[in-house]
Amino acid sequence: NTTVHGILQAIAWALCTTYHTSLRTSRGQLAFGQDMVVPATYLANWHHIHEHCHKSILYNNAHENSHHIEHDYKVGDYVYVLNKDIQRKLAPTKQGPYCINIVYTNATV
Repeated sequence: NTTVHGILQAIAWALCTTYHTSLRTSRGQLAFGQDMVVPATYLANWHHIHEHCHKSILYNNAHENSHHIEHDYKVGDYVYVLNKDIQRKLAPTKQGPYCINIVYTNATV
């Protein structure tokens, strides 16, 4: 019982002191207002944290969208649908070809 208690205590301490890169602080500092290792107070600047997270999201979206290939679909084109689920080793990675019947104004088919 004491070994389980010691392990749980070590896990809780590790979670509270682990540095979160997007928040730029540890969870213990946010929850308790002080550092978990050294007795130093911590005041969270929530506006700065929110701005940093928002900039990170915008950067990641721009990076992901930079890999997209612009293409205008037309009625009568044939397309494949990629399977992004976890598949078996030799399972097909795409389905189709499917014929496009309707193209909507927001470029979805």
